[in-house]
This record gives sequence, C-alpha cells and structure tokens, in this order.
Amino acid sequence: MKIDQQEADIILNVAGNFINQGKLIANEVYLNVDGDELLNIVHPNQNTLKAQFSIDYLKNLKKNFDQKIIIHRSIVEEVEQIFEDNFELAIIGPPGAGKSCLLYELSKKYQDAIYINLKNKSIKTVILHLINKIRIKNGQELINAVDIDSSLEILQDLLVSSKMTFFIDECEEDTDTLDRILLLNKFENKFLYASQNIQEFLSCNIETFQLDKFSLDEARQFLSDQKIALEFTKFNELYEASHGNPLYLFYYSHFTIDPFPKDLLKYHQAIWGRLSSKDKECLIFIALSYLPISILTVNSLVKFDTIQETTDYINKLRLISISDEAGLSIFHPSFKGFIFGELKRNSTLETYQIRLGEFFIENKEFVQATYLLVDHKPLSVENFGFEVLPDLINRGDFELGNRVIEILLAKKRSRYITGYLKYNMYGNLRTLNKKDEANKVLDEALDLLKSVKD
Repeated sequence: MKIDQQEADIILNVAGNFINQGKLIANEVYLNVDGDELLNIVHPNQNTLKAQFSIDYLKNLKKNFDQKIIIHRSIVEEVEQIFEDNFELAIIGPPGAGKSCLLYELSKKYQDAIYINLKNKSIKTVILHLINKIRIKNGQELINAVDIDSSLEILQDLLVSSKMTFFIDECEEDTDTLDRILLLNKFENKFLYASQNIQEFLSCNIETFQLDKFSLDEARQFLSDQKIALEFTKFNELYEASHGNPLYLFYYSHFTIDPFPKDLLKYHQAIWGRLSSKDKECLIFIALSYLPISILTVNSLVKFDTIQETTDYINKLRLISISDEAGLSIFHPSFKGFIFGELKRNSTLETYQIRLGEFFIENKEFVQATYLLVDHKPLSVENFGFEVLPDLINRGDFELGNRVIEILLAKKRSRYITGYLKYNMYGNLRTLNKKDEANKVLDEALDLLKSVKD
C-alpha cells in the first residue's frame, strides 16, 4: 500500500502490506495489527471519554442566565403543565422571544434534565452526548461510536428502558439532526424542544406552544428590575416599538437609543452604528469563526497592547459570551446573523473570511481555516486537506468534509487515493441520509480499489 501523504495521531495497518513511499507524520504507527490488538488500540480510554462527555450544557445555560436579571413569567407554569401532560413539547417563537430563558426557568423543576443546543454541533456530537449522558446515569461504560446509524440505534435502545428529560434548544440551527431525533420512539422519556420554526413539529404531531411577547406588566417589571423608570407615554412608545420582544427590551436596558428603533433589526443597526471600528472588528472575527476563539486570538487579530486590555475591552462590549473554556462567541444568534448581513451588504464578507482564514493557517488551526477558505481559496485548503479531513469527520461535519474531498479530488491522484477519498465521501453521504448519491459514489470507490488490488 503506497501512501503519498498521511498525517494523523495514530496510523493502523491491518493488512500487513504497509510500504511508506511518501510523507508520513504520526505520533504512533501500528504495523500488522490483528483483531484483538486493533480493538485495544481504537477502544477509547474511559477517562478520556468521561472528560469528553462530562460537559454539562445545562450548567452553562444556568450560569449564563444566573448573571442576568430574569423576570418570572406566568407562562412558565402553563408550559410546565402542558409538558407534564405530554412526552414531547415544542416551544416556538421568533428570535429574542425568550425561548432559552424559558428552558432555564423550567430547568429549576427538572434538575436532572439533559440540555443541549444544536448550534454549531454535528449530529455525531449531539447523539453521542445524549447516549453517554444516559449511560452515565445507568452506570455504564461510555462509548464513542463512529457510525451515525449505529449511534441512533444505540440511543433508541437506551430510550426503551430510561425515564429521563431532555431539553433540545435552537432546533432551527440543524433540521437534519432534529429530524433524526424526532423519528426516535421516546417511550417514557420527555423531550422539550425550542425552535423558531414550527413545521417539523406539526408534521410529527408534536404539541407546540407559541411563546408570546412580554405583556405590558411583564415589560414594566423587566424595566423596573433593570432600574429603568419611564413616564407613561414614553413607556407606551417603547412597548409599541419593541412589540414586547424581550431581546429588544434587553438592548434598551444596555444601549439606550432615542428615538426608539422601529423593530429589532433597526435596533441592531443602531447599536452597530454606535460601535467603533475596533469594536466591530472584534465582533466580526468572533462571529466568523467556525469554533469559539480565545481572547489571545482576538488580541493578535485586533492588535491590543496586552491580554488584560483585550479582556477588559471585550467585557465592556456586552455583546460577547465567554464559555467555561474561555471561548468567545456572539451573545445571541440574531445579532450574529445581523453581522453576517452587514458584511454581505458592504461586500466585505469574503475579505474578512480570507483574512481570518489566513491567520488560522499561520497558526496551524486548519479546521478553522478550512471553514473560512473552502469556497474562496480551495488551493490553500488542498495543502492541508488530508490532515484536516479526519478531524472534520470525527467532529461530524460531513458536509464540510465532502467539500474538502471534492477539492482533493480536483487534482489527479493515484487510483488508490482516489478510491480512498471516494469511500470516505460515501460514508459521509450515507450519514447525511443521501442514499442514492452515496451508493453511486460507493460503486466508484469499490471499482477503483478493486483495480488497485487486481
């Protein structure tokens, strides 16, 4: 077996025909591995898996809202009662309506609920998180299954005998993953969803609850808790402009703008217009990154004098969330979407993506660079495509993985490498439930690999 270039933490050779005639970079290489040895090598250490799946997203959600002033809404009890009467319930509402906040309020009753949002997470990440949270409660060993169909079967088997509560947030961010979860038989488990879109739930006959705007009394209470006092006419003007949207009122409590913007989009525009160029660049780089970036990265990109200056600057912006792992992200998806819209409107989105992508290449953060440059600089991605491909597949980003494979296939390669790439593409397509396309690619891959063997 000839390899033009192979880069990985671990390389396994089972067939016993390994002849390296190219570039090989690996921490560990195992030659002539038999079945028993292979099982020991690829079976992850339980301590590693416990560290990986010990993340408590509900704790992070609580931490986020514990730092904010939250008014108790009467609908909390109403939703709680509906959820008690149903095994599945979807909370539906527009951006900023308070869906995640409602989940936070309900988490006080469902202390052991398993929470995860679908934003920036692959189907593999989501399904394995649910599987291993159940297995942790059952006192079972954790697993790290690779095949998505097998993982879904494992999750289905676990749901048969478990009685747990699951909160699935930001469902509109990944409808493919949501559809897979909706198809599962929940048995005696309870699933609470939050989404901007209602259609997927109606087609599955799942009970829905439309999250309404703040009432007049709730809006007054919110402003009072924020130490904001408005005379009667001014309050009515604010309520009319906000349409009772909690996010709009949150903006008003932090960025007082007069006259009141007509809607949430106008408020985004008003906030953006007040920011300095340095403020905007901080937010742009954080918004464009595939994965949350560090304060050190922002410091390098925007050129602050010290890390402490960067930290203080970001804290004052009040538009950035900082995770327990010190990763930075835009505090609300609707504002992140607004930033993308502004960059497109000003024809600067590609410029910033290339600038940030090249920065990540310099710092050998190739997954970040791939996401940013795959459309704009495919030749740059080709240089590290073989290195980044396993990471993308392990993360479960099969769409991006296939785009990298297409870039690698654009260059003439040996039949073996071409067959290898197409076989990986087949696996990704099958996981994405594109069966016809997957079967076609599989036939091509097998023909190529068979010709090498012959």
